[in-house]
Amino acid sequence: MRIPVFTSVFYGFIAVLLVGCGLFAPRLLHAQIQHGGTPYSFSHDVPGKAPVETMRPVDVDALLAEDQAERQSGQPIPPRFGTALDVSLGVTNAGRWTDLPNGDRLWRLRIASQGAHSINLIFDRYELPPGGKLFIYNEDRSTVLGAFTEANNKSYGRFSTLPVAGSVITLEYVEPAEQRGATVLQVSKVVHAYRDLFARGSGAEKSGFGDSGSCNINVNCPEGNNWQDEK
Repeated sequence: MRIPVFTSVFYGFIAVLLVGCGLFAPRLLHAQIQHGGTPYSFSHDVPGKAPVETMRPVDVDALLAEDQAERQSGQPIPPRFGTALDVSLGVTNAGRWTDLPNGDRLWRLRIASQGAHSINLIFDRYELPPGGKLFIYNEDRSTVLGAFTEANNKSYGRFSTLPVAGSVITLEYVEPAEQRGATVLQVSKVVHAYRDLFARGSGAEKSGFGDSGSCNINVNCPEGNNWQDEK
């Protein structure tokens, strides 16, 4: 699975490039619709800590060597920023449920991948009941995705998130009391970014004008006319 590296890191442009490279179907753009709000734990005391699932080590040197060999081969292969780690982590086999005073339930899970510049997730099972709210955030809470809700359910039952900066993320989900046990939620891949999509300033991770690959289209070019709202 190849995951592209981008010359621009704001999320709308990332989505455009994913589609432009043909790596993700356009329907995944709609999967990223967020409905606002704040994770429950940000404003309430929750007993205990969210359990941590630690990913296997990633051999960054080997991945960079592969990238270099592919660049030298001249093959039209999109460059990648991360590697997808296979997992099976869901509300039935990972994390921790906590009963809330109003009868709702809170599920939390932390995912750690040492050395990752960012983490994003692919769900092979995603079906939230009415009133369910999922948030994903990093350790310092500088990035919060969500709420993802029933409105993000798709007939094909899958879901994908955008990258969240940092090597540790938390999934936090509230299940309404009247929907107890109705949630279907399982992560199948954790994408460990070994290149820094959020890099600023000079350095090896920074790309400049003209550094994009053959599948990367500048949103200001004529080819980007259909993506001006996202820009």
